[in-house]
Amino acid sequence: MGDIDQSQRSAPTTITGGDEQFEVDVFEIGGKKRMAVDSNISSINVPLGKDPLPDTYFTIPTAGAIGDTIRMQIAATSIDSTSPDRDLPAVDFTYTLVASDVGDEQQLAEHFADAFNADAQSAASFLEAEFVNDLRAVVHVTSTLFSMPGEAVERPVVGDFAVTTTGTTTVAFYSTDYNKLVSRPKEVSLARDPNNPHRLGVQNVSGTVRLRAQEVEQVLKEYLKTAGFVDRMDLNGTGGVSFKIESNPSGGADKLIESLKFIITDGNIKVAANRFLGMNSPLANGILVTFVKDGVVTYSEPLIKDTNEMLGQWASTTSDNQIISQAGGDYLESNFNLVSNNLQFLLEAGKNDYVECLIQDDLSSVDAMKMLASGFLED
Repeated sequence: MGDIDQSQRSAPTTITGGDEQFEVDVFEIGGKKRMAVDSNISSINVPLGKDPLPDTYFTIPTAGAIGDTIRMQIAATSIDSTSPDRDLPAVDFTYTLVASDVGDEQQLAEHFADAFNADAQSAASFLEAEFVNDLRAVVHVTSTLFSMPGEAVERPVVGDFAVTTTGTTTVAFYSTDYNKLVSRPKEVSLARDPNNPHRLGVQNVSGTVRLRAQEVEQVLKEYLKTAGFVDRMDLNGTGGVSFKIESNPSGGADKLIESLKFIITDGNIKVAANRFLGMNSPLANGILVTFVKDGVVTYSEPLIKDTNEMLGQWASTTSDNQIISQAGGDYLESNFNLVSNNLQFLLEAGKNDYVECLIQDDLSSVDAMKMLASGFLED
């Protein structure tokens, strides 16, 4: 055999510190030699998740006097200069303080959010606000349309989201970065280790988690009724007759509404833009459905004046309505399914919360008509 090239010989290697005094040791685990290391973690990086719904926050440090105003201005979107019809409109909304707001920043934040959600501008621009139940009075404003960074729904320029006040009422932002509406990275919450309070690292869920009804007695099925407990809407509603499902008195169970369904029987129901059920004309004033939280209207459904609007506008999807033609009276149902729209409406016990269906025309010629609220009860 020839001589081995010395450059190909193996040679022992020593790893030392910068002072060349201490060498790294090796030990055996499972038949394999491993470098001896001591893992001593001094910090944990909190994982971040990208929220695909552009949003922002502001606080209300001071709720001033009656007549003070909070004005919120949000810029329009700019998707494509060649297709301006796809842009979302700007919003310019002003709330005026009432007596119950004075000195109560959290009440003011809640009233501001409710009033904004009831405003037509917010719906047209796919925006909504909510009061964050915090020690501070925080108003959270978010888009209801998905948009990752740099995409269509964002308002990315500082000043695209502006809030100003009059009088002694004040508002504040966490930083100038919150003067715009963008998709933001957000921390994943970590809860304290229940077995070792010195440690933080049990991954948990931050937010509200609801469990659907698990017992039969928790199921909610309730017809909307008048103050006189009448649930039949086939009556003369000229001048306005109100049908409601309301929250329980304080101490009772909350009602979580998951769907609202019209259940109707009428002869010769006509599916047309100028006909309402079996009538030969549309309604003059229309059916108005509103959602009310703590006495403030948070959403109003566009008026229902004909059968097309009841089927296409009120129903969440085409599968949420149907007509069964039969001798002696056609059957129609049209369902507004909040769950399929990732929504819920809570009637909180002790609060002035309700859903109202206002009949404003003479429906006495309709054979039978009701509205059924479905959901569940929670303590």
